[in-house]
Amino acid sequence: MVNEKQLKFVCTRSGCCCTAKNTIVNVTYQDILRIINGLGLNINEILEVIGFYIFDQTNSIGNQKRMVIFPIETEKGLAYIGLIKNSEGTCFFYDKVNKKCSIYDLRPGFCRTFPFSFRYENR
Repeated sequence: MVNEKQLKFVCTRSGCCCTAKNTIVNVTYQDILRIINGLGLNINEILEVIGFYIFDQTNSIGNQKRMVIFPIETEKGLAYIGLIKNSEGTCFFYDKVNKKCSIYDLRPGFCRTFPFSFRYENR
């Protein structure tokens, strides 16, 4: 029998994934559906909280390595889908008064695994 050490992580609810100004909270199709169904949003309402982040060629390679999902090719460049942020750089769903995620049970996979990220390598 192989004895493998398992990594265990419990969210400390620090709000770091919500408030990191230089972090894009990537969302997948499953994340979007979970939020839509959990909050009872329609298509127009979900589009108010989802943004398309496009990087120019000069900084795209460094930023691409930090993303947890693959980009979508658009006529303006590679776009990453993520939750929008307010003018202070915090996530739309971050409750500043209570200092917590207002959709914690519905939060995207990115938030569920933060501060960990995945790295794709050719092997």
